[in-house]
Amino acid sequence: MEKPIIAVSLSGVVVSNEPFKRIHEFGINELAKLSNMPELVKKIGEDDYFVHVKKALKNVYYDLSMEEAITKRRNLYCRRVVEMIYKNPNFIRRDVINFLRENKEKYNLVIVTNFLEKYVYEIFKIARVDGIFRYVSASKPKEEEDKEIVIGRLIGGFGHPEKLIGSVKSEKICDKYGIELIEFDCDGDNIERLKERF
Repeated sequence: MEKPIIAVSLSGVVVSNEPFKRIHEFGINELAKLSNMPELVKKIGEDDYFVHVKKALKNVYYDLSMEEAITKRRNLYCRRVVEMIYKNPNFIRRDVINFLRENKEKYNLVIVTNFLEKYVYEIFKIARVDGIFRYVSASKPKEEEDKEIVIGRLIGGFGHPEKLIGSVKSEKICDKYGIELIEFDCDGDNIERLKERF
């Protein structure tokens, strides 16, 4: 019998959201300054956010295609996040990793993330998660961050997850694909809460 697939978000479950948030904020402030678009910072979270980001990228990287500019900024963002995690290993949720390690024989555990794949593996090295995850469904360098693309890639490349451990932000995607959401945020929830919901 095939083991059920459980998808696990990287940020907010295995690693605190904090380094991702801090570096994103730093990067947007930096891009706003470089592009002379201070209003960019106020657009975070709005529906047309990426329209403004692309405009800023065009202003800063006028000699690159949009794909090249997105790739350049996303690599820079990921590199900075990895550096922050390396310098602050307390961002890694060892209790969550240990719980997942205890359950890896019962389930096919997979990572789903908007983070770039090569940097996911760098985080894996820092977090020492060898052998826990059977598959990584990550964002591609030229893509905008979109969890739905990553979930679709997981379903097409490995299989349909029964559950996803992640934040409430994944609720719509889980509903759309018939995936049970185990709502968990390692910055606000303790491991016992995850065990209860698992």
